[in-house]
Amino acid sequence: MPVSLSLPTKSSLKFWKKRSVTITDYDPTYKVLYLGNIITPYAKGEGCTDKPLATLWKAYTSNPAKVQTPMALTVCSSGIKAVTKSFGVTEYWAYRVTHCDAPAQHPGLFCWIYRHERPKMKQELRCHAALCTKPEQAKELAAHLRDRLALALQEFRREKLNRQKARLSLANAVYDCPSMPRRKLLLYRGTINFRPPIEMSKIAPKLGVIDEDDLEDELEFGTPPSEDDMYLCSSSEASSLSSSPEEEDLFSRFHLLMPRRHLNSHGEEESEEDLYSEDARSTASDDAPLIS
Repeated sequence: MPVSLSLPTKSSLKFWKKRSVTITDYDPTYKVLYLGNIITPYAKGEGCTDKPLATLWKAYTSNPAKVQTPMALTVCSSGIKAVTKSFGVTEYWAYRVTHCDAPAQHPGLFCWIYRHERPKMKQELRCHAALCTKPEQAKELAAHLRDRLALALQEFRREKLNRQKARLSLANAVYDCPSMPRRKLLLYRGTINFRPPIEMSKIAPKLGVIDEDDLEDELEFGTPPSEDDMYLCSSSEASSLSSSPEEEDLFSRFHLLMPRRHLNSHGEEESEEDLYSEDARSTASDDAPLIS
């Protein structure tokens, strides 16, 4: 008797069912109207944004078309990224954002206080304000930013503690430069998110033009210049630097007084003064009478 086997269908197989897991959420982006910024003496605390927001709101209501600027605010792990058509991308780093809020006195208004760095390392607190489309959007934006700032600070502290433990551990005590495993260094992002890397900061060393002389090139390739070349080089530089006839006369007298080195028949160095003394001795011996 033949036996009929039923083939499994897609619905009966568990591995055919699609399942998705969210590993990392996308950074939320909000379209707002930027109202501007103003200097404030307070970095944080209750009521620290009342007076600055009142000034910015008054300027906006008096002339809305002039004050408002369309902006796209993105809340990321490193802080805030603001994109405008005229200024491009502006980053507000997490370690400089001191306060953010959506006050109930101004519905739909989102504000944050940022510590700017001016020339000569001068610190300046400024209150920024942006108008959202709905009051709920402003509250959601403030809540997202608080969570990201707290997470960035937590990761920064955790990585600093782990680096300190690795530096003080007994396993790395035998090495001159103790370090963490390569895998952990690649996975650590809290330090970069909380604070900009050194190449993006203002204290990073700037690259400049390196001037190399012909004499340095000769020394590098193993052909040291002779003293005659040095003398000719110095005389040419002196002639190029001199602009008047008196200066040229002064430089020529100076080079005439400079002693020059020569090699005798035995390969030893002799100055011009030694040559003059030898010539004087030879002439004296020639002029001396012969005794027969």
